[in-house]
Amino acid sequence: MTTRRATYLEEIHERVRRYGYLRRPLFIASGPISEAFPAKTTKLPPWLPVTARMNEFCEGEYMMANEYDLYMKDPSDYNLRVMLPRTSDFFAPFKKLPPMRGMMGASVFLSMLADPEIAAIVKKLQSMVGEQQKYMNAQMEITSYIRAHGYPPLGGFGMMAQSAFDHFADALRGTKGIVMDIYRQPRNCMRRWSGISIFPSKQALKTIL
Repeated sequence: MTTRRATYLEEIHERVRRYGYLRRPLFIASGPISEAFPAKTTKLPPWLPVTARMNEFCEGEYMMANEYDLYMKDPSDYNLRVMLPRTSDFFAPFKKLPPMRGMMGASVFLSMLADPEIAAIVKKLQSMVGEQQKYMNAQMEITSYIRAHGYPPLGGFGMMAQSAFDHFADALRGTKGIVMDIYRQPRNCMRRWSGISIFPSKQALKTIL
């Protein structure tokens, strides 16, 4: 074990001893991957103060007030063709992709890869697979270390039932946007929040049952 890693694990042990838990590494983005795929939702050093220990999420109105129905109709399609291009210039060409619900058969995917911009994104993603594996291995090592010392990692052991309000307020609409929605379209908000809360809860139950 290198001196740097040993020092880091000692720091982890001190934090869990003091607070009783530790934020899972899942919440700390990989530096190389974040630099390879810059996003408007995240700030990285040197834009953060020198005292910062991790990346910072930049709140914003990334989903528009009139897009609830579009999001709920197909969240995966929305995230791929609307959210990713809107929050990362690197993924801007994804706006040209066909709806996911129509992606049937190899010919559709081959046609997508015929676009040089789409092909370049896929090639870049493939080039970072090794870096992602290193990142996942580090997560597993740190989580195992925390559990071995009798402390629960914040976020559980790979399971998390997402709060619907937090999902829309933090990641999509922002504080100002969600407050305006509560006053301007409260029924629509409650209907959509109830619908989105079903998905992560079912996934969490599948993991533990």
